Amino acid sequence: MSPKHSDAESPLYHIVSRDDDPAMVWLNQELLADRWDTPYYEPEVLEAESILRQGAEHGWYKLKSLEQCADWIMDFGSFALYNSIRYVEEKGIPFLRVVDMYDFGINPRGVQQIDLRSHRMMPKSMVKPGDVLLSIIGTVGIAAIAPDGIDECNSNQSLAKIRVKPEHNPYYIVAYLNSHFGRRRLNREITGSVQKHLNLGKTRSHVIPLPPRHIQDHIGNKVKQAEELRAEADCLQQEAEALLDEALGISVFLRELEEKTRESWYWVEPDEVSKRWDSEHYKPEYVLVEAHVRRSASRVKPVGNILAAPVVNGVDCRDFVDEGTPYLRVGDVSPHSISVDTAERVKLSVSEAKKGVQLRPGDVLFTRKGSFGQVAVVEERHTNCLISSEIMHLRLKSEVNPYYFAMFMNSILGFEQVERRVAGIMSYSISQPSLKTVLVPILPELTQTEIASKVSRALTNRYEAEQLLTKAKEDVERLVRGELDLGSIGVTG
Repeated sequence: MSPKHSDAESPLYHIVSRDDDPAMVWLNQELLADRWDTPYYEPEVLEAESILRQGAEHGWYKLKSLEQCADWIMDFGSFALYNSIRYVEEKGIPFLRVVDMYDFGINPRGVQQIDLRSHRMMPKSMVKPGDVLLSIIGTVGIAAIAPDGIDECNSNQSLAKIRVKPEHNPYYIVAYLNSHFGRRRLNREITGSVQKHLNLGKTRSHVIPLPPRHIQDHIGNKVKQAEELRAEADCLQQEAEALLDEALGISVFLRELEEKTRESWYWVEPDEVSKRWDSEHYKPEYVLVEAHVRRSASRVKPVGNILAAPVVNGVDCRDFVDEGTPYLRVGDVSPHSISVDTAERVKLSVSEAKKGVQLRPGDVLFTRKGSFGQVAVVEERHTNCLISSEIMHLRLKSEVNPYYFAMFMNSILGFEQVERRVAGIMSYSISQPSLKTVLVPILPELTQTEIASKVSRALTNRYEAEQLLTKAKEDVERLVRGELDLGSIGVTG
């Protein structure tokens, strides 16, 4: 087969291919850098670089480095200081790491804290509201804004801090960095074989497209609105947790549990003995949790007694396709959250699947294997999905609100019961009969509804936030390709 030229023509590069596989790439000298590794010049990367330059030539935007857009770009500073950091349990300064970040946001739960002295001796890594954070070690390329609600905090060596100049919109810059173009071009500069990293020099020189300020604001405002929706969702979730705590006495129980589990032994009453004889099954926290649940409400029922239909495991599919029915697996289900975007696709349609796995709003998904015990409520947008065989499908009686049920099952009182019942050696899982024995307090309908309302509103906010962020990234990509409708945002001529 003789070589043929690809359809991708550019004055900067030219691909010579055999069939559909590139065999050779000719480069214009402008694209040559101090790197000679093949991945650095992959056609997809060269295409992104070429499109970006063409957009600048057409005058859709200007190309500027991050350093030109910022008053200040810094990482951790002196690594020698790291060994001097003192961590504290509470009332400290938040110390951000990559694990605390996700696209466009920071998860405040689980953030480590350091004392004030450690914070003050590391001025280069201080973070203030409005700073752009970019992960540069480990999982490279996650970009987020330090939100207005976060107090001054600090960060470790894996995060670059970018203080954007007033004339630029930091939310637009974050949208670009998290877009297809931003990620691809950042990933191009990653080095390291064991631990991937992006050095601070490459971070500073990273070029971004800067359109007129009103276009930056049009795109950046979507990110800002999403941040506000997420913040409100976090507040609603915390309020729901507080209501559950008040109703079931979770905080009081945790304090009692800490005191009662200090001993190296625990006496089990005869009525607490089951068919299992392994010591793991009788860990004090397990026994005490179930005892507390029994006392927590006037009515307590096992899961098996609140089901309106039999528990059904999903279907087993292994052949994935580019387009088809969303197929939810364990990794797509987390507490209160179902991610359709991350799901694989399968040829099998919902109507062709076995009876009992068709999803309805208000149904509950429960992960039974691997990351077991993750519980989320099905909403209208999930009903076109299939679930894997490692997820259980539950349909509850009307006496139990599904959102309240999910809140309880995702709490320590629910999860500890599930964890007690799992079995396995290499991979833990829970069976349907075991799940049916988990105890659930049946709170008054008004209390359940109040909790459920807050959880449902939080989920709606998060979904709307994700939609806005997706639109912001799409706007960036259309801008770069010259496909953004500038007339729709008040630009003429």
